[in-house]
Amino acid sequence: REVKRRVGYMPELNPLPEEPTIEEFLTYRARLKELRGKVVRDRVMASAKLCELTGKLLKRPIGVLSRGVKQRVGIADALLTDPPVLLLDEPTIGLDPHQVLSLRDLIRSMRGEHTVFLSTHILSEAEAISDRVLIINKGEKVAFGTPQELREEYKTSHQFYVAVNLD
Repeated sequence: REVKRRVGYMPELNPLPEEPTIEEFLTYRARLKELRGKVVRDRVMASAKLCELTGKLLKRPIGVLSRGVKQRVGIADALLTDPPVLLLDEPTIGLDPHQVLSLRDLIRSMRGEHTVFLSTHILSEAEAISDRVLIINKGEKVAFGTPQELREEYKTSHQFYVAVNLD
């Protein structure tokens, strides 16, 4: 129970229901996470606001939302207990470029408030969002450091030239 309060998690393929509105879903999830009374409404509104899910959008059924908005619903769900730690698994997979930028901004906005662990196989995504990167291969640590440190450490001095003959 304590872990549920301290760690927010959003899976890669977030299984969101189609029928409820965003507000109904977040309220239901808050109660499942053992929030009670006025705290439920306060936390639903706070996490919805942080994820830009306010106004008329809160009243829309989840099934009609774009993938990017659904991702924000997943993050709002993960934030309901205001956990110090967030685990986000491939949060930008399948999003269009505008949605990727918006979600990156959202994740960056959490700096100082939450420790965010981002799982991704896209190195440019890790570099765009993260202060530090840990690369794991087959369960073993391969590299760890800031994106700049890793770039310097693994920079190659090899240059490749390609000649193309169009005849």
